[in-house]
Parts: sequence; structure tokens; C-alpha cells
Amino acid sequence: MLMEKPDSNLVQKLFHREEVLDTIQDEVVIFMTNLLAGNVPHQIIEEGRCQLRMADEYESISDGIASILKFHLKLRNQGYYFDKKLRDEIITLHDKVSEYLDLVSKGYERRQPEVITKARSIGTEVTLLVKELRDKHLAELSEQKIEPYVNLAYTSTLTVYRHIRDHSLNIAEAQAGQK
Repeated sequence: MLMEKPDSNLVQKLFHREEVLDTIQDEVVIFMTNLLAGNVPHQIIEEGRCQLRMADEYESISDGIASILKFHLKLRNQGYYFDKKLRDEIITLHDKVSEYLDLVSKGYERRQPEVITKARSIGTEVTLLVKELRDKHLAELSEQKIEPYVNLAYTSTLTVYRHIRDHSLNIAEAQAGQK
């Protein structure tokens, strides 16, 4: 079974958005660094630090999303792909992480620090799902032959989704005034 070729316009769009987020992070860092170097009230300093952290966390998430796409493209260029079972597992994880990031981002946009409670709960679910998928995959390695490139792309994708979960939790914690 051969996978469809990825939509080159969507691929370009994603990589472009990642570059835009890199630029936005740079601009936020420059602006906030200059602002914080001045004589500003303590509340402005705290908000500035929070904005620096948010810029870093969101940029790290965008790097992770681009990495997942790069794994997929490299795998495809090597003539491999995820079978239906692996694809379904990744889609399930993707949907869970997407829901999680959406929850955290909406909480940040709406200035709802109480989102941390639900974020911790869903974050734990994401962590457990990644662990379950990894353990199941590693057990299957001894039962059936899986191409090394497929194994590497799959386990790397799981790791990146866990990192996206970590960066999302950092956003929720910062919004709640923790850490």
C-alpha cells in the first residue's frame, strides 16, 4: 500500500508558519528585553517575563510540529510509511495533543489561570498514551519485523508529541503563576 503524496502547498504553508513563529519570537525577545532594561514597575516586569516564556514555549511547539512533518517526509522519501495501525495510533495521539494544546491556548488567550487543573489531568492522559503506545510498539518489535526507519520515525514522533505536551503544560503553569 503506497501512501498519497503529501500536499506540497500544505507542507510549504506549515514550514512557512514555523518560520513566521521564529520571527515573532525574535521580535518579542527584542521588544521585551529592551522594555525590561528600562525603569518599569514590578507588574510590567512579571508580565514581560511571562511573555518571553510564552514566545519560547509556542516557538518550541512549532519546532516540534515541523519535526513531525520532517519525520514523515523523510520516511516517505526513503520509500517507507506507517501502516494503518501505526497511522491510527499517531492520529489518536495527535487528536489528544491537539485538544490539549487548544485547551491551554484558549486558557491563555482568555486569561484563565484555572485551566491548569484540567491541563494537568489531560496532560497526564497524554503522557500515559505516549507510554502505552511506546511500550506496545517496543513489544511488537520482537514479534514482527519493522523497518528501522519506520521504527525511528514512529518513536521520534511519539517523543515530539510528549515534548509538545510538556511545552503546553509550561504555558498553563506560567499562566497560573506557577514555575
